[in-house]
Amino acid sequence: MGWLQIEPVVSGTGLTNFNITSVNGSYNIGKVSLTVAADNKGKSYDGAAFTTFTSTITGFVTGENSSVVSGTPGYSGTAVGAVNAGSYTITPTLGTLSATNYNFNSFNNGALTISKAAVTATGGSGTATYDGTTKSPSACVVTGIYKGDLTCANTPSSVGPNAGTTAIVPQVSGTGLTNFEITSVNGTAVINAAATTTVITCPTTGVTFNGAAQTPCSATVTGANGLNEAVAVTYANNVNAGTATANAAYTASTNYAASTAVEKTFTISKALVTATAGGGAATYDGSAKTPSACAVTGVYKGDLTCANDVTSVGPDAGTAIIKPVVSGTGLTNFNITPVNGSYTIDPASSSTVVTCPTTSVTFNGVAQTPCTVSVTGAGGLNLTPNAVYSDNTNAGTATASYNFAGGNNHTSSNDSKTFTIDKAGSTTTVTCTGTPIFTGSAITPCSVSVTGVGGLNLTPTPVYANNVNATTVGNLASASYTFNGDANHTGSSDNETFSIGKAGSTVTVTCPTSFEYPGLASTPCTATVTGAGGLNLPLPVSYLNNTSAGTATANASYAGGNNHTGNSNSKTFVIMPRPALVRYIGQTQFVTSGTSSTTAQVTLSASVQDPTGVALNGAKAEFIDFTNGLPGRVLASNVNVSPVAGSGANTGTANTIVTLSTGQYGAESYLILVRLTGPYTNALLSDPDAFVSVVKPAGTNEANAYQEITGMASAAGLYRSNVDEKIRFVLGMKYNSSGTNPQGKITVSIPQPDGSTVLIKSNSISSMAITPFPGGKKATIYTKSNVSKILANGTAVAGEGNVSLRMDVTDNSSGSDEVGFTAMSSSNSQLFYSNNWVADATGWKTVTQVISSGKAEVK
Repeated sequence: MGWLQIEPVVSGTGLTNFNITSVNGSYNIGKVSLTVAADNKGKSYDGAAFTTFTSTITGFVTGENSSVVSGTPGYSGTAVGAVNAGSYTITPTLGTLSATNYNFNSFNNGALTISKAAVTATGGSGTATYDGTTKSPSACVVTGIYKGDLTCANTPSSVGPNAGTTAIVPQVSGTGLTNFEITSVNGTAVINAAATTTVITCPTTGVTFNGAAQTPCSATVTGANGLNEAVAVTYANNVNAGTATANAAYTASTNYAASTAVEKTFTISKALVTATAGGGAATYDGSAKTPSACAVTGVYKGDLTCANDVTSVGPDAGTAIIKPVVSGTGLTNFNITPVNGSYTIDPASSSTVVTCPTTSVTFNGVAQTPCTVSVTGAGGLNLTPNAVYSDNTNAGTATASYNFAGGNNHTSSNDSKTFTIDKAGSTTTVTCTGTPIFTGSAITPCSVSVTGVGGLNLTPTPVYANNVNATTVGNLASASYTFNGDANHTGSSDNETFSIGKAGSTVTVTCPTSFEYPGLASTPCTATVTGAGGLNLPLPVSYLNNTSAGTATANASYAGGNNHTGNSNSKTFVIMPRPALVRYIGQTQFVTSGTSSTTAQVTLSASVQDPTGVALNGAKAEFIDFTNGLPGRVLASNVNVSPVAGSGANTGTANTIVTLSTGQYGAESYLILVRLTGPYTNALLSDPDAFVSVVKPAGTNEANAYQEITGMASAAGLYRSNVDEKIRFVLGMKYNSSGTNPQGKITVSIPQPDGSTVLIKSNSISSMAITPFPGGKKATIYTKSNVSKILANGTAVAGEGNVSLRMDVTDNSSGSDEVGFTAMSSSNSQLFYSNNWVADATGWKTVTQVISSGKAEVK
């Protein structure tokens, strides 16, 4: 910065040939002017001067800032030393500022603002209860961040002594009040009215009804500052006897709260009086008597009077109780003690006479009452009551008596007489009903009835003869009984005959519910006949339909005997088919005679063996095709199982010839199950199926492949085969007449480890691609397929649908043909089956393998 001298430097060729005069030059660089601006400042009043001034310097050339400046600016103006609230000017000066390349020529003022300090003055408060003295509120308080020497005082400084509410206003004082923003908050002083207590006093005893209002209670109110005054008492129910109430209340005043006394009660006792009824005594003379008068006595009895409840006694003898009946005003106010009176009339004497017949009466089963009674006495007594009897029902001596107990007007008296009762006759009847049936025990169908007057009704057991076995001609059973008489009846007798019929019989046939066919006619049942009297005999059994499997019948009959009728019965039992081992042994591969031949005569054969060595009597077989799924198609039925010479009677073969088609695509598979019928069924260890293929030679635009490949260790998927198992297959493919769409079918049969067979069968062709190569052709076919399963016992089970099946076929003209199968779920890509699942650089895939039997043709 400043003037710079510039000297010339000469260069070139042959400088020695020149006389060079040097003239120096110069270059001046001037300083830049900076602006110093004081920063605006502000604070709240705190009683001290503001000192922390700052400035902002501007005007630097590009790339430089205040770091090239040294020193600090100075300050002047009204802001310097300002303390009180207000607005002031801040003037910046050069101070000690310096910079190499800059001048300080421009200074801008700033502003200082000091705001008032905020404080709050809060008046005192307090709460007290009136006690007759003045109260002082709490102290007045000044609060704030900065309050200097400010203080405050309460106005007024005291309240009371009377109850009431007073506002307390703060009065602030101190230095520099104009520098403060003061907020006043009034306090509140409250003197509450004093509580009072009003008490009622009543006597507990000594108040008795006297007809006037009773006022025995007093009341007093007490409270702070010596309150103690009488209070008027009000009454309710205070005239009549009973519970009266007394109430008192103090009305609120300036310094005292209202109060109500707890209600008190006192008792007004009833007035005591005595009511005494009249009385008297006399001897019975047939006339009525009058008692003495009733009287009321007591200290206070008001207008009460009384009367006898009985005004006349008699004329009959006896004692009458006479009660007082009180009347008058306000009976409920008196406690009345009644005193009963009495009047007595004594009875006269009496005479009792009993009169009975002198001749006998006859027993009739009811009480005999032939006697009379007469009771007489003074005053017109003349009674004829019934006599009291003893022993007057049964034959013998009876007694009649009467005891007159006396009455209101007479004393007691009595008398007694006897008379005779003779015996009555009797009737005995024997009754036999129906024709009872032999039971092996004595038959007792009869009853006896012995009757007579007076309720004689006996049912004794009759005496029987010939009453066990069924009756024969001239030998009837009988029942009789003789009654010897009793104390009241003479004797009698009777006799009756009856017949005993034959009892029924029950034939019971017992058979097992079911059992396995034993290889010959089955006779597993027994029969017995049972009946009353211990009949229990074995019977011979005859059979129907017991030579083969199915439902057989066992019959038995009983002709009857001396004591029993005949009967018959039958039972059925089930002969279960006997399990036998079955294996398909016929040819599995058939090729027609030419490309135009679509059928072949196929010999179906199976071997059958009873594993327990029992002869194969009556065994039949049927050959069923599951090509088209459930429930299968019967190709041949009722095929005889013929014994194999030299192999024992438990081994045989079933053979039949059927015509099978190559189908519309030139290659058809038949999944054949051999099922035993008649008395035999397939054992669980039997071969479940046979895969038979019928194929014609491939023509132009056609492909076929058939027979089998061998299970490999590299087979994979849910339905992978065991190693060395035979996987059988058939392919028949062709294009339509226009050569645009492939048509055909693929069937693959895969044996499973549990003895079942999985069948994968296409239901539509998605695509077929044929690729020629030197020495042959390859075909890749995609289909939609279904999976089903044939269990080891020959049961067919439906399986998954929506399966994608790929078949790769290699037709090697000079070597072995190859095939490969890949079956996957179309919904989740689960691998169902691959015959040779191998990984290479591109990932996992199915690699074709050589056809071990059969061949492939791609035309």
